[in-house]
Amino acid sequence: MGRFINPFTDFGFKFLFGREVEKELLIDFLNDLLVGEHVITDIQFLNNEQQPEVKTERGIIYDIYCMTDTGERIIVEMQNREQPYFKDRALFYLSRAITQQAKSGPWDFRLDAVYGVFFMNFVIDKDMPAKIRTDVILSDRDTGQLFNNKFRQIFIELPNFDKEEDECSNDFERWIYVLKHMDTLDRMPFKARKAVFERLEKMASKANMTPEERAQYEKEWKVYNDYFNTLDFAEQKGMLRGKESSARMMKSKGLAIDLISECTGLTAEEIEAEYVALIASGKEKMGKADFTNAKKYFTKAKETKLTEEVVRLLISCDEKEAAKLLADRKAQYEMKKTFGNFTIVRKKSTMLYGAIDSDANERIPCKYR
Repeated sequence: MGRFINPFTDFGFKFLFGREVEKELLIDFLNDLLVGEHVITDIQFLNNEQQPEVKTERGIIYDIYCMTDTGERIIVEMQNREQPYFKDRALFYLSRAITQQAKSGPWDFRLDAVYGVFFMNFVIDKDMPAKIRTDVILSDRDTGQLFNNKFRQIFIELPNFDKEEDECSNDFERWIYVLKHMDTLDRMPFKARKAVFERLEKMASKANMTPEERAQYEKEWKVYNDYFNTLDFAEQKGMLRGKESSARMMKSKGLAIDLISECTGLTAEEIEAEYVALIASGKEKMGKADFTNAKKYFTKAKETKLTEEVVRLLISCDEKEAAKLLADRKAQYEMKKTFGNFTIVRKKSTMLYGAIDSDANERIPCKYR
């Protein structure tokens, strides 16, 4: 497991987005999701357990249920397991949030708007164009004009998001990149661009969790990981990726190539070609100073075949990434004079003087003129 929690476990998702003390994180995400439409300044968490209107009906437990400062009710759900009628389930969830607003006695039927935001670790409809986000509204079929603004569904299909870090062009895409890759990241990207990612780095770090939180997370992570790594699931999907993953695992256990080929249906050349392709992709990312993604490729290559080359590349990645981070930190300062282990500097952003050590840590804060 990596440095950060997996946000798609039930515990991880609610730990990040479902706590009153850290609600600013959810507010920031919703504002980036609805940019140009709404500006949410505050939310109130509502009871996520909705009792049935009559005893014979079933109740509902939402992952997250909240109301904005302007009255919109928002349901946020994370769904990992593919379901044949998930569209219907999403409709049922929003419908219950609407019917629960009924008032006894005289009532003019005025409703609060209800939004459903659904994260999905699967593709909801393979007959529809592949895209990361699908927005569903109530509109006129002929003109496309909005008919009623009290109902909104936003489906986020994570498998359709394949952008790299440097390809993300807006804050919504940056959120999705971070959430999708969080448990494999060595560092939190986009901190310099948006302060919320620095806050997310602290919240998502497993080192900052209590022992009780860590134990609960790791228990749920095991269930999540076992589900997504079963060979039956990969075979049902008929995915080449599943076969390649199985091949990497078998090679790591020392099984012979001919046996791996027999079990997975991959040829010896295909098994070897995966290693070559991963090394090439890693070197390409390394050449662009994208060390995080380079290490992902090299680590997968190492799982495919442990060689002196891949070990050397991983070490080189770490060294170059550390050197780049140090250079970036030093670039904040104008170097003035070195004495002992320290250097007198002037910070470019404030034009104030202080001193840093060899790792560019401020030993004397830059607050002097």
